Amino acid sequence: MNSRSDEDFELELRSIPGVVGISVERDGAGVAFAVTLHDAGTQHQRTEVLGRQILNFYYPQAKLMVEPISLVSQKSQRPPRIIIERADQFEGDAGAEVRLAWSGARGLGRAGSGPLIGGAQATIEALRDLGLEVPFMLMSATAIPLSNSWPVVVVLRSAQSRAELMGIAHAPDQVWSAARATLDALNRYLESQVSP
Repeated sequence: MNSRSDEDFELELRSIPGVVGISVERDGAGVAFAVTLHDAGTQHQRTEVLGRQILNFYYPQAKLMVEPISLVSQKSQRPPRIIIERADQFEGDAGAEVRLAWSGARGLGRAGSGPLIGGAQATIEALRDLGLEVPFMLMSATAIPLSNSWPVVVVLRSAQSRAELMGIAHAPDQVWSAARATLDALNRYLESQVSP
């Protein structure tokens, strides 16, 4: 069991800015002979100087190592988001045009069939224009009446299986709502496609 001074020693080490963890190796008598500071900060030299000062007070013979770490792994970094730049109705409300942006590229999609079906289909076409594979078919795009809004629900079906994806969104107009609901439905699938 650690003594009060050992607890103070570890607390002082953990109070160093950037230190997110420590490892202490002890001999049979409980005396620390090696300490590793896991440093998520950017000033590793400062961490080493402060750590050495604390170590000199408690265990002057102990070896000190500073191990730089990153709190964000490569896998957990989010890929660039797909952004709706424009979603408009055209030809007397008979169709929709959607422009998407992703990593500096632009994709444009146009479709007839009104603002809901057209907005959803135009979004799928804009994704394909960005060079993304979208193996889904539009099954439905429906506005749902609520007390003070009309969110749009989009249902897509996989071309390879009978799996369905559903998205829901509410925006100022139906084309925007349909575009956002389509991206909502495809969200996880698209993240796997655009990951670095």
